[in-house]
This record gives sequence, structure tokens and C-alpha cells, in this order.
Amino acid sequence: MTRVVCTPRETVAGSRGATARGAEMRVRLLGTGTPTPSMRRMCSGYVVETGDDVIVFDHGFGAHHRLLELGIPATRVTHLFLSHVHYDHCGDYPRLVLTRWDQGAGTGLRPVAAGAHDRAAVR
Repeated sequence: MTRVVCTPRETVAGSRGATARGAEMRVRLLGTGTPTPSMRRMCSGYVVETGDDVIVFDHGFGAHHRLLELGIPATRVTHLFLSHVHYDHCGDYPRLVLTRWDQGAGTGLRPVAAGAHDRAAVR
């Protein structure tokens, strides 16, 4: 997994945490593979941690497992962004939602966006 650390210039709009100027932002890759099954590469998935927010960008097959390997439980995820609803970008979405529900996080996961033609599929 690749780790990129940067410092944001201003607060993330709508964030719950106080992301002060100079606070650390982590961007980590959960999967960069393709729909072709692989034992080494997972489908698309990324996680951004900033302040108290944990934002998941896409959650393809295997991305949830990588999230757990990083020590980030599903209950810490605050936002979800799906670029589109091809199965290699959202295959682990049900696992994320059901794990949050099973572990008592309720319905606090906020979908951020999806492609215009995909919005109806994630409602």
C-alpha cells in the first residue's frame, strides 16, 4: 500500500472535525486493480483521513479487507464517494454498510456523490 501525506490549505467543507490549517491529511490506496480477479491487487478503493473524517473513495472488491489491514474499522468511515457504480468500484459497498450496521454505527454514513447516471442506483 502506498501512503501519501499532505497538509490541506483550508477546512474540508462539511467536515465534522476541526481540520485546522496545517493538520495532516492521509491518502492511502486500498486497491488499484482491475475487474480481473487477482490475489495481489484489489479493485478500486482509496481512503482519505483528515481531522475526524474518514472518507472512502470507491469500495471495490477487496478494498474492505485492505481498510481493515490499515486498522480502520468500518465504524470510523464518515463519508463515501462512488465515482460510478461498476462492480469493480462498489463491490464491497454492501459489506461496508452492513458491517457498520452490525457494529452499531447506525446510518451515519453519508454518501458524498456518484456519477450523474449512477445516483439512482445508490439511493
